[in-house]
Amino acid sequence: MNQEIHTSPLRIQSLDLLLQLLSGKWNLLICYMLSQGPLRFNSLKEKISKNVNTPICPSSLSQSLKRLEDLDIVRRTIRTEEAPIAVEYSLTEKGYALLPVINALLDWTKNYAN
Repeated sequence: MNQEIHTSPLRIQSLDLLLQLLSGKWNLLICYMLSQGPLRFNSLKEKISKNVNTPICPSSLSQSLKRLEDLDIVRRTIRTEEAPIAVEYSLTEKGYALLPVINALLDWTKNYAN
């Protein structure tokens, strides 16, 4: 089944944004983990490290979170209500809109990647 690919400038810009998102080794996994609710940095690091063969190092997690914030996919919230001050990460509306795409990629991987 052949599907035609449209190559308008807007589609190419969208593809560039998608490649920026996919180019980070941890980006989709971070989004997947945050889809279950907000997490603090160390909790997110532990959750990722428990579920992959190679644990994520703090600098990689920090860089990925910053990139996802820049793309408005992840929100960083500072909680000052109680001591100590806590920083939480959560998905934005744009981040939640990405979840069906992640699920489609997971389905494709299950069906075609061996």
